[in-house]
Amino acid sequence: MKRFWLIALFAGLALASAQGRQQTLVIGGNLNEIISFDPAVAYETIDTLVDSNVYQTLVKFNENNYSKLRPDLAKSWTVTKKTDSWLLSFKLGDHEFASGNPVTAQDVVYSFDRVIKLNQSPAFLFTSDASLKLGDITAPNSRTVDIKLPLSVSPQDLLSILAFSVGDIVDQKVVQTHAQGNDMGMAWLRDHS
Repeated sequence: MKRFWLIALFAGLALASAQGRQQTLVIGGNLNEIISFDPAVAYETIDTLVDSNVYQTLVKFNENNYSKLRPDLAKSWTVTKKTDSWLLSFKLGDHEFASGNPVTAQDVVYSFDRVIKLNQSPAFLFTSDASLKLGDITAPNSRTVDIKLPLSVSPQDLLSILAFSVGDIVDQKVVQTHAQGNDMGMAWLRDHS
């Protein structure tokens, strides 16, 4: 037997009861495909849909024009061509996690390094598609994230990947508090945020 995800959103109890079912929005989805809500693991439709509503990324696609990106946690970014690589440098805005902890460049580095180290389903987006490896993502200070990208990879491709749930930024302090052994919080993030 299949389980279905049902959410009913009401404009208000009085309005809903007064106007009946016409004011009720029901969204259904199959819960059978959920593997994990950990952004370093999630790659299925419902998982990534939930994650995109729970976490933030450095950049997002513009809702009115999906060929353009807009700032999310990064208030700005630059792309510079170096002799042997691209350098993408992100300046973070002032943001907080739900815990109240400030979002720092170290959280971004931790989040992206987690993806590479855990090597779960979405990791190929970083390691194969973007050819990133440990050490390519650095934090020169608490408000700046630098990503060294091979010249063979398009910076636009990486920016698009960063807008996906694999680019979600987790609260390093909270995740490390719930880490078990070397899992980097993966067991806890399966069904927590």
